[in-house]
Amino acid sequence: MFMIDKLPQLLDVNITPNCKPNDVFSFANDVRLHCFEDKDSEIIRLEFLFANAGSVNQNKFFSSAAASHLITEGCGELSAIEVADKLDYYAAYVERVSERDSTSLVFYFLKKYQQNLLPLIEKIIKQANYNEKEFEVYISKQKQNFEINAQKTSMIAYKEFYRTIFPENHALSLFGEKEDFDKLSTADVKAFYRQFYASNQSQIILSGNYDEGFVREIERFFGTETWGGDKKNAELTNYFIEKNYANKGLAKTINKKGAAQASVRVGCVSLEHNHKDFLPFSVVVCLLGGYFGSRLMMNIREDKGYTYGISANLSAYRYASVFSIASDVKADKAQATIDEIEKEITILQNDLVPLSELSQVKNYLIGECIRNLDGAFDKSDKYSFLMKLNHKYDYYKNFIDTIKSISPNEIRDLSQKYLDLNLISKIKVGDTEILI
Repeated sequence: MFMIDKLPQLLDVNITPNCKPNDVFSFANDVRLHCFEDKDSEIIRLEFLFANAGSVNQNKFFSSAAASHLITEGCGELSAIEVADKLDYYAAYVERVSERDSTSLVFYFLKKYQQNLLPLIEKIIKQANYNEKEFEVYISKQKQNFEINAQKTSMIAYKEFYRTIFPENHALSLFGEKEDFDKLSTADVKAFYRQFYASNQSQIILSGNYDEGFVREIERFFGTETWGGDKKNAELTNYFIEKNYANKGLAKTINKKGAAQASVRVGCVSLEHNHKDFLPFSVVVCLLGGYFGSRLMMNIREDKGYTYGISANLSAYRYASVFSIASDVKADKAQATIDEIEKEITILQNDLVPLSELSQVKNYLIGECIRNLDGAFDKSDKYSFLMKLNHKYDYYKNFIDTIKSISPNEIRDLSQKYLDLNLISKIKVGDTEILI
Protein backbone atom coordinates (compact mmCIF):
# COMPACT_ATOMS: atom_id res chain seq x y z
CA MET A 1 0.00 0.00 0.00
CA PHE A 2 1.32 3.40 -1.03
CA MET A 3 1.58 5.71 1.98
CA ILE A 4 2.71 9.26 2.59
CA ASP A 5 5.35 9.61 5.30
CA LYS A 6 4.31 13.04 6.51
CA LEU A 7 0.63 13.95 6.39
CA PRO A 8 -0.81 17.44 6.67
CA GLN A 9 -2.03 17.82 10.21
CA LEU A 10 -5.71 18.39 9.46
CA LEU A 11 -7.32 15.87 11.80
CA ASP A 12 -6.63 17.86 14.93
CA VAL A 13 -7.48 21.25 13.44
CA ASN A 14 -10.77 22.78 14.53
CA ILE A 15 -12.40 23.37 11.16
CA THR A 16 -15.93 24.66 10.68
CA PRO A 17 -16.57 24.91 6.94
CA ASN A 18 -18.95 27.71 6.14
CA CYS A 19 -21.43 27.35 3.31
CA LYS A 20 -24.01 29.82 4.63
CA PRO A 21 -24.85 32.81 2.40
CA ASN A 22 -24.00 36.29 3.58
CA ASP A 23 -27.50 37.44 2.61
CA VAL A 24 -30.75 35.88 1.40
CA PHE A 25 -33.42 38.07 -0.21
CA SER A 26 -37.01 36.97 -0.85
CA PHE A 27 -38.68 38.75 -3.75
CA ALA A 28 -42.36 39.45 -4.41
CA ASN A 29 -42.62 36.64 -7.00
CA ASP A 30 -41.20 34.10 -4.48
CA VAL A 31 -37.82 33.95 -6.19
CA ARG A 32 -35.01 33.99 -3.63
CA LEU A 33 -31.56 35.50 -4.10
CA HIS A 34 -28.73 33.86 -2.14
CA CYS A 35 -25.56 35.95 -1.89
CA PHE A 36 -21.91 35.09 -1.21
CA GLU A 37 -19.72 38.14 -0.79
CA ASP A 38 -16.13 38.56 -1.97
CA LYS A 39 -15.02 42.18 -1.72
CA ASP A 40 -11.74 41.48 -3.53
CA SER A 41 -13.28 39.97 -6.64
CA GLU A 42 -13.77 41.90 -9.84
CA ILE A 43 -15.82 39.06 -11.30
CA ILE A 44 -19.49 38.40 -10.64
CA ARG A 45 -20.91 34.87 -10.70
CA LEU A 46 -24.68 34.78 -11.21
CA GLU A 47 -26.32 31.35 -11.19
CA PHE A 48 -29.91 30.58 -12.10
CA LEU A 49 -30.76 27.22 -10.60
CA PHE A 50 -33.76 25.47 -12.12
CA ALA A 51 -33.98 22.63 -9.65
CA ASN A 52 -36.46 20.54 -11.65
CA ALA A 53 -35.20 21.13 -15.20
CA GLY A 54 -33.28 17.87 -15.38
CA SER A 55 -33.72 15.01 -17.81
CA VAL A 56 -35.85 12.92 -15.42
CA ASN A 57 -38.72 15.37 -15.92
CA GLN A 58 -38.62 15.57 -19.73
CA ASN A 59 -41.49 14.19 -21.80
CA LYS A 60 -39.28 13.77 -24.85
CA PHE A 61 -35.72 12.45 -24.85
CA PHE A 62 -33.05 15.19 -25.17
CA SER A 63 -35.48 18.07 -24.56
CA SER A 64 -33.76 19.01 -21.29
CA ALA A 65 -30.31 19.16 -22.89
CA ALA A 66 -31.65 21.04 -25.92
CA ALA A 67 -33.41 23.62 -23.75
CA SER A 68 -30.20 24.29 -21.84
CA HIS A 69 -27.89 24.45 -24.86
CA LEU A 70 -30.12 26.53 -27.12
CA ILE A 71 -31.25 29.05 -24.53
CA THR A 72 -28.57 31.54 -25.66
CA GLU A 73 -29.17 30.91 -29.38
CA GLY A 74 -31.50 33.84 -29.83
CA CYS A 75 -33.80 35.60 -27.37
CA GLY A 76 -36.37 38.35 -27.76
CA GLU A 77 -35.45 40.42 -30.81
CA LEU A 78 -31.81 39.23 -30.71
CA SER A 79 -30.45 36.54 -33.01
CA ALA A 80 -27.98 33.89 -31.88
CA ILE A 81 -25.11 35.86 -33.42
CA GLU A 82 -26.21 39.07 -31.70
CA VAL A 83 -26.39 37.32 -28.32
CA ALA A 84 -22.93 35.83 -28.83
CA ASP A 85 -21.53 39.22 -29.91
CA LYS A 86 -22.93 40.95 -26.81
CA LEU A 87 -21.53 38.28 -24.50
CA ASP A 88 -18.14 38.52 -26.21
CA TYR A 89 -18.15 42.32 -26.14
CA TYR A 90 -18.61 42.34 -22.37
CA ALA A 91 -16.25 39.37 -21.86
CA ALA A 92 -19.06 37.33 -20.32
CA TYR A 93 -19.10 33.56 -20.13
CA VAL A 94 -22.08 31.20 -19.76
CA GLU A 95 -21.69 27.81 -18.12
CA ARG A 96 -24.46 25.23 -18.50
CA VAL A 97 -24.80 22.46 -15.92
CA SER A 98 -27.42 19.92 -17.03
CA GLU A 99 -28.01 16.94 -14.75
CA ARG A 100 -30.64 14.27 -14.14
CA ASP A 101 -32.54 16.39 -11.62
CA SER A 102 -31.64 19.99 -12.37
CA THR A 103 -30.15 22.52 -14.75
CA SER A 104 -28.13 25.61 -13.90
CA LEU A 105 -27.16 28.55 -16.07
CA VAL A 106 -24.13 30.31 -14.61
CA PHE A 107 -23.05 33.71 -15.92
CA TYR A 108 -19.55 35.07 -15.24
CA PHE A 109 -18.77 38.71 -15.98
CA LEU A 110 -16.79 41.70 -14.79
CA LYS A 111 -18.42 43.78 -12.08
CA LYS A 112 -18.07 46.94 -14.17
CA TYR A 113 -20.34 45.46 -16.85
CA GLN A 114 -23.09 44.22 -14.53
CA GLN A 115 -25.55 46.93 -15.52
CA ASN A 116 -24.94 46.25 -19.20
CA LEU A 117 -25.50 42.53 -18.93
CA LEU A 118 -28.59 42.23 -16.75
CA PRO A 119 -31.02 43.20 -19.58
CA LEU A 120 -29.40 40.57 -21.82
CA ILE A 121 -29.51 37.91 -19.11
CA GLU A 122 -33.18 38.73 -18.54
CA LYS A 123 -33.93 38.11 -22.23
CA ILE A 124 -32.01 34.80 -22.16
CA ILE A 125 -33.84 33.57 -19.08
CA LYS A 126 -37.33 34.78 -20.01
CA GLN A 127 -37.47 35.12 -23.80
CA ALA A 128 -35.47 32.31 -25.39
CA ASN A 129 -36.61 31.86 -29.02
CA TYR A 130 -35.53 28.31 -29.85
CA ASN A 131 -35.22 29.20 -33.49
CA GLU A 132 -35.88 26.33 -35.91
CA LYS A 133 -32.66 26.86 -37.86
CA GLU A 134 -30.51 26.84 -34.72
CA PHE A 135 -32.42 23.81 -33.48
CA GLU A 136 -31.71 21.88 -36.69
CA VAL A 137 -27.99 22.69 -36.53
CA TYR A 138 -27.89 21.58 -32.87
CA ILE A 139 -29.73 18.31 -33.59
CA SER A 140 -27.40 17.51 -36.48
CA LYS A 141 -24.30 17.99 -34.32
CA GLN A 142 -25.78 16.04 -31.43
CA LYS A 143 -26.63 13.10 -33.66
CA GLN A 144 -23.03 13.00 -34.88
CA ASN A 145 -21.70 13.15 -31.32
CA PHE A 146 -24.17 10.49 -30.24
CA GLU A 147 -23.01 8.12 -32.98
CA ILE A 148 -19.38 8.59 -31.95
CA ASN A 149 -20.06 8.11 -28.24
CA ALA A 150 -22.33 5.14 -28.86
CA GLN A 151 -19.33 3.19 -30.16
CA LYS A 152 -17.32 3.69 -26.98
CA THR A 153 -17.27 0.77 -24.57
CA SER A 154 -17.33 3.23 -21.65
CA MET A 155 -20.64 4.74 -22.81
CA ILE A 156 -22.18 1.33 -23.50
CA ALA A 157 -21.13 0.17 -20.03
CA TYR A 158 -22.46 3.31 -18.33
CA LYS A 159 -25.93 3.01 -19.88
CA GLU A 160 -26.13 -0.75 -19.43
CA PHE A 161 -25.14 -0.41 -15.78
CA TYR A 162 -28.01 1.98 -15.01
CA ARG A 163 -30.43 -0.15 -17.04
CA THR A 164 -29.32 -3.16 -15.03
CA ILE A 165 -29.49 -1.87 -11.46
CA PHE A 166 -32.80 -0.05 -11.88
CA PRO A 167 -36.09 -1.66 -12.91
CA GLU A 168 -37.33 -1.29 -16.47
CA ASN A 169 -38.78 2.17 -17.21
CA HIS A 170 -37.35 3.68 -14.03
CA ALA A 171 -36.44 7.34 -14.64
CA LEU A 172 -32.72 6.73 -14.09
CA SER A 173 -32.62 3.74 -16.43
CA LEU A 174 -33.99 5.57 -19.48
CA PHE A 175 -31.67 6.82 -22.23
CA GLY A 176 -32.53 8.23 -25.61
CA GLU A 177 -31.41 6.56 -28.84
CA LYS A 178 -30.33 8.07 -32.16
CA GLU A 179 -33.84 7.94 -33.63
CA ASP A 180 -35.17 9.99 -30.68
CA PHE A 181 -33.42 13.07 -32.03
CA ASP A 182 -35.74 12.96 -35.05
CA LYS A 183 -38.77 12.74 -32.75
CA LEU A 184 -37.83 15.96 -30.94
CA SER A 185 -39.27 19.27 -32.13
CA THR A 186 -38.80 22.91 -31.21
CA ALA A 187 -42.34 22.77 -29.79
CA ASP A 188 -41.19 20.05 -27.34
CA VAL A 189 -38.18 22.11 -26.26
CA LYS A 190 -40.26 25.27 -25.86
CA ALA A 191 -42.81 23.38 -23.76
CA PHE A 192 -40.06 22.09 -21.45
CA TYR A 193 -38.57 25.59 -21.23
CA ARG A 194 -41.91 27.22 -20.35
CA GLN A 195 -42.65 24.61 -17.71
CA PHE A 196 -39.32 24.38 -15.91
CA TYR A 197 -37.48 27.64 -16.64
CA ALA A 198 -40.14 29.53 -14.73
CA SER A 199 -40.00 31.88 -11.76
CA ASN A 200 -41.73 29.33 -9.53
CA GLN A 201 -39.01 26.81 -10.44
CA SER A 202 -35.95 29.02 -9.96
CA GLN A 203 -33.46 30.21 -7.39
CA ILE A 204 -30.70 32.76 -7.96
CA ILE A 205 -27.22 32.50 -6.40
CA LEU A 206 -24.98 35.57 -6.56
CA SER A 207 -21.31 35.61 -5.60
CA GLY A 208 -18.58 38.20 -5.86
CA ASN A 209 -18.23 41.88 -4.98
CA TYR A 210 -21.91 42.79 -5.01
CA ASP A 211 -23.59 45.79 -3.39
CA GLU A 212 -27.13 46.72 -2.40
CA GLY A 213 -27.65 48.58 -5.67
CA PHE A 214 -26.92 45.48 -7.74
CA VAL A 215 -29.20 43.38 -5.53
CA ARG A 216 -32.01 45.85 -6.23
CA GLU A 217 -31.30 45.67 -9.95
CA ILE A 218 -31.55 41.87 -9.84
CA GLU A 219 -34.84 42.26 -8.00
CA ARG A 220 -36.08 44.69 -10.68
CA PHE A 221 -35.32 42.26 -13.51
CA PHE A 222 -36.16 38.95 -11.83
CA GLY A 223 -38.06 39.56 -8.61
CA THR A 224 -41.15 41.61 -9.35
CA GLU A 225 -43.18 39.58 -11.85
CA THR A 226 -43.63 35.87 -12.51
CA TRP A 227 -42.44 34.36 -15.77
CA GLY A 228 -42.94 31.07 -17.56
CA GLY A 229 -45.28 28.28 -16.52
CA ASP A 230 -48.09 29.17 -14.16
CA LYS A 231 -48.60 29.53 -10.43
CA LYS A 232 -48.91 25.78 -9.99
CA ASN A 233 -45.85 23.65 -9.48
CA ALA A 234 -44.75 21.69 -12.52
CA GLU A 235 -45.55 18.01 -12.49
CA LEU A 236 -42.41 16.18 -11.36
CA THR A 237 -41.17 12.65 -11.73
CA ASN A 238 -40.87 10.91 -8.36
CA TYR A 239 -38.40 8.11 -8.90
CA PHE A 240 -37.93 7.12 -5.28
CA ILE A 241 -37.08 3.43 -5.09
CA GLU A 242 -36.86 1.08 -2.16
CA LYS A 243 -33.67 -0.97 -2.25
CA ASN A 244 -35.86 -4.07 -2.09
CA TYR A 245 -37.20 -3.21 -5.54
CA ALA A 246 -33.86 -2.53 -7.17
CA ASN A 247 -32.27 -5.17 -9.36
CA LYS A 248 -29.54 -6.98 -7.48
CA GLY A 249 -26.53 -9.10 -8.22
CA LEU A 250 -26.90 -9.29 -12.00
CA ALA A 251 -23.96 -9.98 -14.31
CA LYS A 252 -23.93 -9.01 -17.99
CA THR A 253 -21.40 -9.29 -20.79
CA ILE A 254 -21.93 -7.02 -23.81
CA ASN A 255 -20.12 -7.79 -27.07
CA LYS A 256 -18.46 -4.85 -28.84
CA LYS A 257 -16.76 -6.36 -31.86
CA GLY A 258 -13.27 -5.03 -32.48
CA ALA A 259 -13.05 -3.04 -29.24
CA ALA A 260 -9.45 -2.26 -28.38
CA GLN A 261 -10.24 -2.17 -24.66
CA ALA A 262 -12.91 -3.36 -22.27
CA SER A 263 -15.05 -1.37 -19.86
CA VAL A 264 -16.14 -2.55 -16.43
CA ARG A 265 -18.94 -1.24 -14.20
CA VAL A 266 -19.65 -2.69 -10.76
CA GLY A 267 -22.20 -1.43 -8.24
CA CYS A 268 -25.79 -1.14 -7.06
CA VAL A 269 -28.57 1.17 -5.93
CA SER A 270 -27.42 2.50 -2.59
CA LEU A 271 -28.45 4.72 0.31
CA GLU A 272 -30.67 7.75 -0.07
CA HIS A 273 -28.61 10.91 0.29
CA ASN A 274 -30.31 11.88 3.56
CA HIS A 275 -29.74 8.50 5.22
CA LYS A 276 -27.73 8.65 8.45
CA ASP A 277 -25.10 6.31 6.99
CA PHE A 278 -24.64 8.15 3.70
CA LEU A 279 -21.75 10.36 4.86
CA PRO A 280 -19.84 7.62 6.72
CA PHE A 281 -20.34 5.23 3.80
CA SER A 282 -18.88 7.86 1.45
CA VAL A 283 -15.65 7.60 3.46
CA VAL A 284 -15.64 3.83 2.78
CA VAL A 285 -16.14 4.48 -0.94
CA CYS A 286 -13.26 6.97 -0.98
CA LEU A 287 -10.95 4.51 0.76
CA LEU A 288 -11.90 1.86 -1.78
CA GLY A 289 -11.53 3.93 -4.95
CA GLY A 290 -12.10 7.64 -4.41
CA TYR A 291 -8.59 9.08 -4.74
CA PHE A 292 -5.23 8.29 -6.31
CA GLY A 293 -3.92 6.40 -3.27
CA SER A 294 -7.05 4.26 -2.95
CA ARG A 295 -6.95 0.49 -2.70
CA LEU A 296 -8.35 -0.11 -6.16
CA MET A 297 -5.86 2.29 -7.75
CA MET A 298 -2.92 0.72 -5.92
CA ASN A 299 -4.01 -2.79 -6.81
CA ILE A 300 -5.44 -2.61 -10.32
CA ARG A 301 -3.38 0.26 -11.73
CA GLU A 302 -0.09 0.27 -9.83
CA ASP A 303 0.31 -3.43 -9.05
CA LYS A 304 -1.56 -5.27 -11.84
CA GLY A 305 -1.26 -2.67 -14.59
CA TYR A 306 -4.72 -3.46 -15.97
CA THR A 307 -5.76 0.17 -16.37
CA TYR A 308 -4.67 3.81 -16.27
CA GLY A 309 -7.40 4.59 -13.78
CA ILE A 310 -10.25 3.16 -11.73
CA SER A 311 -12.70 5.03 -9.52
CA ALA A 312 -15.40 4.33 -6.96
CA ASN A 313 -18.22 6.83 -6.52
CA LEU A 314 -21.37 7.37 -4.48
CA SER A 315 -23.60 9.49 -6.74
CA ALA A 316 -26.46 11.28 -5.02
CA TYR A 317 -29.69 11.99 -6.88
CA ARG A 318 -32.83 13.52 -5.39
CA TYR A 319 -34.60 10.24 -4.69
CA ALA A 320 -31.82 7.68 -4.95
CA SER A 321 -28.08 7.18 -4.88
CA VAL A 322 -25.82 4.85 -6.82
CA PHE A 323 -22.63 3.13 -5.71
CA SER A 324 -20.44 2.43 -8.72
CA ILE A 325 -16.93 1.37 -9.66
CA ALA A 326 -15.81 2.23 -13.19
CA SER A 327 -12.72 1.46 -15.23
CA ASP A 328 -11.58 1.03 -18.81
CA VAL A 329 -9.12 -1.86 -18.85
CA LYS A 330 -7.00 -4.01 -21.14
CA ALA A 331 -9.20 -5.98 -23.52
CA ASP A 332 -8.47 -9.33 -21.85
CA LYS A 333 -8.51 -8.15 -18.23
CA ALA A 334 -12.19 -7.37 -17.62
CA GLN A 335 -12.98 -10.41 -15.47
CA ALA A 336 -9.62 -10.23 -13.73
CA THR A 337 -10.43 -6.62 -12.81
CA ILE A 338 -13.83 -7.63 -11.40
CA ASP A 339 -12.14 -10.41 -9.42
CA GLU A 340 -9.73 -7.91 -7.88
CA ILE A 341 -12.57 -5.51 -7.08
CA GLU A 342 -14.41 -8.28 -5.25
CA LYS A 343 -11.19 -9.20 -3.46
CA GLU A 344 -10.70 -5.63 -2.20
CA ILE A 345 -14.31 -5.41 -1.03
CA THR A 346 -13.92 -8.72 0.83
CA ILE A 347 -10.79 -7.42 2.58
CA LEU A 348 -12.67 -4.32 3.70
CA GLN A 349 -15.43 -6.52 5.08
CA ASN A 350 -13.09 -8.78 7.04
CA ASP A 351 -9.98 -6.80 8.02
CA LEU A 352 -9.64 -3.61 10.02
CA VAL A 353 -8.19 -0.70 8.08
CA PRO A 354 -4.74 0.27 9.43
CA LEU A 355 -4.87 3.57 11.29
CA SER A 356 -2.10 5.02 9.11
CA GLU A 357 -4.12 4.35 5.95
CA LEU A 358 -7.31 5.68 7.49
CA SER A 359 -5.49 8.86 8.55
CA GLN A 360 -4.34 9.32 4.96
CA VAL A 361 -7.91 9.04 3.67
CA LYS A 362 -9.21 11.39 6.34
CA ASN A 363 -6.61 14.01 5.56
CA TYR A 364 -7.38 13.77 1.86
CA LEU A 365 -11.14 14.18 2.37
CA ILE A 366 -10.81 17.07 4.83
CA GLY A 367 -8.34 18.80 2.52
CA GLU A 368 -10.71 18.40 -0.44
CA CYS A 369 -13.61 19.75 1.59
CA ILE A 370 -11.61 22.83 2.65
CA ARG A 371 -10.34 23.42 -0.87
CA ASN A 372 -13.84 23.19 -2.34
CA LEU A 373 -15.12 25.85 0.08
CA ASP A 374 -12.17 28.19 -0.26
CA GLY A 375 -13.76 31.19 -1.95
CA ALA A 376 -17.12 32.77 -2.68
CA PHE A 377 -17.44 31.03 -6.05
CA ASP A 378 -16.61 27.63 -4.53
CA LYS A 379 -19.06 28.20 -1.69
CA SER A 380 -21.84 29.22 -4.04
CA ASP A 381 -21.18 26.15 -6.19
CA LYS A 382 -21.38 23.80 -3.21
CA TYR A 383 -24.40 25.68 -1.89
CA SER A 384 -26.13 25.03 -5.19
CA PHE A 385 -25.52 21.31 -4.66
CA LEU A 386 -27.09 21.53 -1.19
CA MET A 387 -30.16 23.30 -2.58
CA LYS A 388 -30.67 20.64 -5.25
CA LEU A 389 -30.85 17.94 -2.58
CA ASN A 390 -32.51 20.09 0.10
CA HIS A 391 -29.59 19.80 2.52
CA LYS A 392 -28.94 22.27 5.33
CA TYR A 393 -26.03 24.70 5.77
CA ASP A 394 -24.25 22.38 8.21
CA TYR A 395 -23.87 19.54 5.70
CA TYR A 396 -20.12 20.00 5.23
CA LYS A 397 -19.52 20.51 8.95
CA ASN A 398 -21.30 17.21 9.56
CA PHE A 399 -19.20 15.61 6.83
CA ILE A 400 -15.92 16.73 8.41
CA ASP A 401 -17.13 15.61 11.85
CA THR A 402 -17.96 12.22 10.31
CA ILE A 403 -14.55 11.97 8.67
CA LYS A 404 -12.72 12.78 11.88
CA SER A 405 -14.69 10.34 14.05
CA ILE A 406 -15.02 7.29 11.83
CA SER A 407 -13.12 4.26 13.10
CA PRO A 408 -11.69 1.09 11.52
CA ASN A 409 -14.52 -0.89 13.12
CA GLU A 410 -17.11 1.38 11.51
CA ILE A 411 -15.38 1.04 8.15
CA ARG A 412 -15.63 -2.73 8.40
CA ASP A 413 -19.25 -2.68 9.59
CA LEU A 414 -20.36 -0.32 6.82
CA SER A 415 -18.57 -2.46 4.22
CA GLN A 416 -20.39 -5.54 5.42
CA LYS A 417 -23.73 -3.74 5.45
CA TYR A 418 -23.63 -1.87 2.12
CA LEU A 419 -21.12 -3.77 -0.04
CA ASP A 420 -22.79 -7.18 -0.16
CA LEU A 421 -21.23 -8.91 -3.18
CA ASN A 422 -24.43 -10.90 -3.72
CA LEU A 423 -26.31 -7.66 -4.33
CA ILE A 424 -23.74 -5.91 -6.52
CA SER A 425 -24.19 -6.05 -10.31
CA LYS A 426 -21.29 -6.46 -12.71
CA ILE A 427 -21.11 -5.25 -16.32
CA LYS A 428 -18.40 -6.12 -18.86
CA VAL A 429 -18.25 -4.58 -22.35
CA GLY A 430 -15.69 -5.58 -24.95
CA ASP A 431 -14.85 -7.93 -27.80
CA THR A 432 -16.04 -11.31 -26.51
CA GLU A 433 -13.40 -13.08 -28.59
CA ILE A 434 -10.82 -11.41 -26.36
CA LEU A 435 -12.91 -10.61 -23.30
CA ILE A 436 -12.32 -12.93 -20.37
